[in-house]
Amino acid sequence: MKLWLTSDNVDWDTGRYHYAAEQMMLTLFPGERPEYPETPPPTDLGSEQNAAVFTLHRGKKLTNMSALVLRKNGWYNGVVRFPSEKLDEEPELVYHTVQRALKQAFYNAGSALLGHDLPWGSLTGVRPTKLPTRAIWEGATPAQAKKELEKTYHVSPLRSKLAVDCAGNSVAAKKAFCPKRSPSTWASPSAPAGASTVPSSRRRWTSACPW
Repeated sequence: MKLWLTSDNVDWDTGRYHYAAEQMMLTLFPGERPEYPETPPPTDLGSEQNAAVFTLHRGKKLTNMSALVLRKNGWYNGVVRFPSEKLDEEPELVYHTVQRALKQAFYNAGSALLGHDLPWGSLTGVRPTKLPTRAIWEGATPAQAKKELEKTYHVSPLRSKLAVDCAGNSVAAKKAFCPKRSPSTWASPSAPAGASTVPSSRRRWTSACPW
């Protein structure tokens, strides 16, 4: 499958986002293999039947990530928007914002062409409980975490319930072993930057904390 990552007004390191694009490609279209053409996408895409063009465009208030997916049965353009100010944050935060938008836009277009949502929606990887675990840990109710999975990530009700139930159990276990303090307080002023003051005897438990 040909994959083009472009922008008309944002200087972004497209190579960093190849993995995110490939993850979603394999989720939507198992068996496909990525191909990154060295030339820009053609002006006339009518002849393309197995390609995706990702375009990042920054507006004054909102930035658009569009994923134009072309298959034999037609084409669909998925668009995800986020506040443009997020592109001015720290590089790693920008990366996570853009890669989430890319994957979601790709999923929106791909699932429209497939004609149905996938059971786990746009979630990829081997830890579907990561998002609800973090949400519940940070104070969301199970109902709120479930709603986010279904509305934002298009997870089916059955799978979202399973994920939230597992997340709730995970949070209960982690609260029994993780310090009550936030991670930002683990390093003392006298410790090297990034060093942990958690006793070594407890680090095998705190390493499981969802940060």
